[in-house]
Amino acid sequence: MIKVERMEISGLANALYGMRLPKNSNHLSDSYCFVYNYLKKETEGIHLNNVTNNHKVLDVFIGPKDKKLAENLVLAGTDHGKWFRQVQLSFLLTAPMTAWWDIDTYKVATVKNSSSRMHKITSRPLTINDFSYDDKDGKTISNPFRDVTILHLNNLIARYNSLPNDSEEKENIFRQIIQDLPQSFNFTSIYTCSAQTARAFYFARRNHKQKELRDLAKYFENIPNEELISELITLEAEK
Repeated sequence: MIKVERMEISGLANALYGMRLPKNSNHLSDSYCFVYNYLKKETEGIHLNNVTNNHKVLDVFIGPKDKKLAENLVLAGTDHGKWFRQVQLSFLLTAPMTAWWDIDTYKVATVKNSSSRMHKITSRPLTINDFSYDDKDGKTISNPFRDVTILHLNNLIARYNSLPNDSEEKENIFRQIIQDLPQSFNFTSIYTCSAQTARAFYFARRNHKQKELRDLAKYFENIPNEELISELITLEAEK
């Protein structure tokens, strides 16, 4: 399973402005921003080119000319489309270790701040919901092996917590917990990447054998309230 929450997209206004700098064509920009004006202490709509230090950009309304240029540059490849690297996606992602191993392949301009096995794995008994023990339809599937695995881990956690902190046995039990933890154990992280990294992930993993990777690619197709970003992530040249 995967779960995506708290999607936040930032940097679009400056990325679009910078997109036109190489050819000094900012005067052709037709995008507008909804901003908070710190001096007036109110919100207002202004042209993209008029954003200053006195404004906090709340939303961007990209014009048809800017959209066409953005699409052309994205399709021209990662060099010409480098403006897309300056758009940042930050979201809360819950996924099993098997998915994180593959997601971590995309380590260009990414940051991850995760829940910690080291600090929290012994803080409570584990349940089946801590693992991606589900089928392709998302239904949780229990079986004797999984039940015994969770029972085994919880016995180790209980034993670990019963020992004094200076016990030599405590470190060995902790090592057993980490070593015996199944790869289906779920991690939750705030994951930050560029829109261009999301685009690379989408095309490389949208047909992947592992369902979680397909599901994340599918999410990028329809990011809530961010139709433009989804369109650019999934944009393909007409054949």
